Amino acid sequence: MSAVSAGTTPLTRLALLGLLGLLLGSQLAEGFASWALVGRDGSRAAAWAWCLSLPLLMLAALLLSWRLRRMLQGAMHLALLLPPLLLLGLLAGSLTQAGAIWAEARGDAGSGLQFRSVDEGRTLALRGQLAVGDSQRLQALLAAQPALVRLDLAFAGSSWAEARRMAGLIQSRKLATRAGGACDGSCTLVFLGGTPRQLLPGAELAFQRPTAPSLSPLWRHWMRGQQVAAYGALPADFIARAQLPTAPQFWRPLRTDLEAAGVIERPAYGLDVVLPPLGGALVAEYQAALRAQPTWLALERRFPGLLDEAAALLQARHGAGAGAAARAAQELVLERQQQLLLQASGETRQLYLGWMADALGALHEGGDSAACSALLAGDAAARRRLPAELAARELLWMEEASAETPQAPRPLKPLEREVIRRTLGHQPSQLLERLWTAGSRQSPLDCASARRLVAQLQELPGPQRRLALRKVFER
Repeated sequence: MSAVSAGTTPLTRLALLGLLGLLLGSQLAEGFASWALVGRDGSRAAAWAWCLSLPLLMLAALLLSWRLRRMLQGAMHLALLLPPLLLLGLLAGSLTQAGAIWAEARGDAGSGLQFRSVDEGRTLALRGQLAVGDSQRLQALLAAQPALVRLDLAFAGSSWAEARRMAGLIQSRKLATRAGGACDGSCTLVFLGGTPRQLLPGAELAFQRPTAPSLSPLWRHWMRGQQVAAYGALPADFIARAQLPTAPQFWRPLRTDLEAAGVIERPAYGLDVVLPPLGGALVAEYQAALRAQPTWLALERRFPGLLDEAAALLQARHGAGAGAAARAAQELVLERQQQLLLQASGETRQLYLGWMADALGALHEGGDSAACSALLAGDAAARRRLPAELAARELLWMEEASAETPQAPRPLKPLEREVIRRTLGHQPSQLLERLWTAGSRQSPLDCASARRLVAQLQELPGPQRRLALRKVFER
């Protein structure tokens, strides 16, 4: 019995050491796989290390099987199969990503993206499917086209390593990015490399949670850390939502979520847009910027040609500063707002009256009585002093009023004027024309008088209120 124990002890130790070596080797291989898929630097070397480690680990597993034959003489097939099966089980995560890792190792898989120069060479459009090698092509194109100021992105892909290299190139050139269509998966990483970033109408960002090429909690934790690093300075709660292992695999946040997280710029005022870099900016670039804002699109449908007029105005005023250009465009919209109020239905005007009451109240509480009168006169600067929620409400009203069928204004008849006078009283009825003076030569009411009159109008029955609002807005 002692002889048998003496003979089997070294084999037992050898088996345990061999199995431990397979465990450590497989963990190292899955580390290479994880690095190859999401690492920005050294990912190609990690991919080659993974490819070379597989045959070495398999050879070690076969040698261990051969050595174990004396321990399990009664179950030779188990002795021969146990180490290889154990190794394959440990490497199961990275083996599911074998194709992507091999493509990263080769580095010359060709390009799946199509590159097209637009805006007279100021914009490079990227379309198709991201593949290994695209970052090298992009680097060559950036070097050959010094006039580029932005990338227009609408492609799909799952190569995080390639996307992070492309994002690094964009950051080094300080280029802007805009999503011109569906920007899925690793496209979002490229998008985040730009400054500023813009989302055009119909475009969307789909954040993808990459599949970890490992079953090990260690490498899964490391990969989550790499995702956080790739997303940069985005809020932690936004990154956490992008990493949730939920179905479907892609998370498509709303524009409001993207603005709140800083993925795209939240304008200081709702009508403001991201202006193109100066120095040869084209009218078409300003038009594209305007189309990214829903209110501008709604107004364009109601007033065809407005975007062309606004784009030309922005181009002309941009040299005086982005603020001056934004105010000029806003004044253009306020001119159209007068026509919206002139041709609006009674119900739509009543909604605007409710907004006026809240806006005047906010300015009054802020101690800015002069802004109340300026607001009634259609002043653009006064609107920029409003809380963001009220500014957004007015823009939403414009969108809804733009979609409404225009109503032909009707001059008030003497009998209707008498109804207004008897309902409100002589003096308040005379003040109605000074409640809204945008586009007229009359001076607006002061803040206190305007608030009292608005409150009085809100207390009227519906028919009388609609009649009074005709006198306010139909001029």
